[in-house]
Amino acid sequence: MSVVSKHAGNLRKITTSQLSTWVSDCSPPIAGAQRNYSARRAPPPRPGSAPTRRPPASAVGTKMAAVVREEDFVALQSLLKAPSKDAVRQLCQECFSCPPGRLSPLAQRACPTIAASPEEAAQLVSALHSLTRHVVFRGLTGAEDILALFPENFHQNLKNLLTKIILENVSAWRNEAQESQISLPRLVDMDWRVDIKTSSDTINRMAVPTCLLQLKIQEDAALCRNSPVVSALTVELSKETLDTMLEGLGRIRDQLSAVANK
Repeated sequence: MSVVSKHAGNLRKITTSQLSTWVSDCSPPIAGAQRNYSARRAPPPRPGSAPTRRPPASAVGTKMAAVVREEDFVALQSLLKAPSKDAVRQLCQECFSCPPGRLSPLAQRACPTIAASPEEAAQLVSALHSLTRHVVFRGLTGAEDILALFPENFHQNLKNLLTKIILENVSAWRNEAQESQISLPRLVDMDWRVDIKTSSDTINRMAVPTCLLQLKIQEDAALCRNSPVVSALTVELSKETLDTMLEGLGRIRDQLSAVANK
């Protein structure tokens, strides 16, 4: 048996054995295998070769990792000249959502009444950007954890205000950060129908049931200039192929459930 899929004008045939292999390859590893894989070490360097340098922890994993430096807290003191608490709140929200490459225009637009110079404004928005993203990246959700980031000589009222603003927005910022990360295409919709293939001639007659499965897939918005592209993949499945697919998906479901219950 074979699966016939049509995507972007191309017709593909997938055998049952190929589908079974692909489903098995897509299954997540069992917990033990995952632990063993994580425990593997890189082979020792060859004699005479340069040692491998690891990037700093703040640069590993995701663009969300931000390091709050001592000079950032000095720059944050400029917020004492803000006209109101709402102005500080608005600036915190804008600094978190702003990409690093657009901080300079934000500084020119949002900080003319707070900072004494363009350099001071740039340092302020950079410091707020680093502080808010550091809290989200580290998963800090308690007032004590956030307050502990500030040096002891930091202005107490400003420290409490920034902590309050961050706690008010940290949940929304976390969701915003997750949605903005580059990810694999997502399944947004699914439709199916059962057809009967018929054929007859003077020699034989045929009536074979078949399932047409349509998957609508959305590409990552970050790769499409914030204009998500939705494509359709139509697959024709025989009863035998559908059974193989459901069996593989059942194994994936069981393994995901086992990991989630730990």
